[in-house]
Amino acid sequence: MYSCRIVIPLDGDNVPSVDFASGKDGEAHAILAVDIRGTLYILGLWDTYQHRIPSIYKTAEPAPLRSGRT
Repeated sequence: MYSCRIVIPLDGDNVPSVDFASGKDGEAHAILAVDIRGTLYILGLWDTYQHRIPSIYKTAEPAPLRSGRT
């Protein structure tokens, strides 16, 4: 059995979403990560670039949770 651990150097707040981005050839070239405040991080797998795109939400705060009660 094999195990792999990838440490992603981010300054984000709780990063629950991590994915790989690939090109037309199907080969992964970057890691995409979004934190709970909506900040998108793009980290190159084969290069050392790292981009931080500000929140995708209108405000920097996450939306409040709904209780389901009316």
